[in-house]
Amino acid sequence: MRRCMVLIAAVLFVLAVPVYAVLFLPGVGGKPSKSDREDYARRAANYDGKSFRNEDDVRLMTDDSSAGGNHASTKGARPKTALPLAEPSFSAAPSDGEFTVTWFGHSSVLVQVAGKNILIDPVFSEKLSPVSWIGVKRFTKCPVTVDSLPQIDVMIISHDHYDHLDYSVMKAISPKVRRVIVPLGVEAHLRKWKFDMAKVENLAWWEESAGDDGVTVACTPAQHFSGRWLTGRNGTLWASWVIRAGGRQVFYNGDSGFSTHYGKIREKYGDSDFALMECGQYSTRWARIHSFPEEGADAMAAVGAKLAMPVHWGAFVLSDHAWDDSVERFASHAEETGLRFITPKIGETVDLTKDDLSMFRQKWWREIE
Repeated sequence: MRRCMVLIAAVLFVLAVPVYAVLFLPGVGGKPSKSDREDYARRAANYDGKSFRNEDDVRLMTDDSSAGGNHASTKGARPKTALPLAEPSFSAAPSDGEFTVTWFGHSSVLVQVAGKNILIDPVFSEKLSPVSWIGVKRFTKCPVTVDSLPQIDVMIISHDHYDHLDYSVMKAISPKVRRVIVPLGVEAHLRKWKFDMAKVENLAWWEESAGDDGVTVACTPAQHFSGRWLTGRNGTLWASWVIRAGGRQVFYNGDSGFSTHYGKIREKYGDSDFALMECGQYSTRWARIHSFPEEGADAMAAVGAKLAMPVHWGAFVLSDHAWDDSVERFASHAEETGLRFITPKIGETVDLTKDDLSMFRQKWWREIE
């Protein structure tokens, strides 16, 4: 009898968890409908009707420790003091000739190009979690809020992990955004959160969205995974992005392990004027789905970027390496291989049209423990 009661309790618990998530954890998001999934299957060769897959057969977790262990920093995973923040100086209404980038920490970036404001993976919350009272806590204050942003012409989300898709931001930002581009399936979260879905367009790899605003966004492959809960892994797509506006091209690799897809992207779209390259939160345990810093720099070269900025660091601890190990290694490898890059402070607005960007290559992190 006792064994039966334990079994019943276990079954009820398993059934109760998703019900609890739906009712009390709205930040978890929504799920694609049956018609959504049928649509994905028609459009995406890497979708089997239930989940997406990478181009290569990739294990999320691996025991391979042959690479990535040459740490350059012995500091802690979190800095002992606050990181320096710059006051953003982006334009409220950029001119056609402006080409700037403002980094808000981790992978949250505002690119202003051809008179347009393009916001990428805005995560401004203090914690990474479906609720506000628990989760991975930000160690650097975000220099902006939704209210302090200009009107956004295009917002791009790379995938649905909590450090790239922020429930609190999505609940507040809809009135400020004219157009939203997401990978297949991510729109289900926005629908759950009552976002204005008339603004949202979902794309499969190699699909493009050309808006009447003069901005063309291409969804390109990445080597990663997705999911916001214990179940439903890979039910939504992950992606990198090629953005074209005013004769300039920007590439964002999202979260991705190093693979052959960079060469394919370059073959189709050519060289990029500027690239945002993941360089942090790596580990030998998940070496295929995140880039080591040196791989982030190598990916910059593989995709043909003339200038790059390392992202995915400086705000959250999602691995066990030193908080500045990623940028130190990226910068060192880029210098050794002759790549052009910038490492601005969080909040700093960089004019990418300048020939001399040396003031944005200062190794400011070395002064902070």
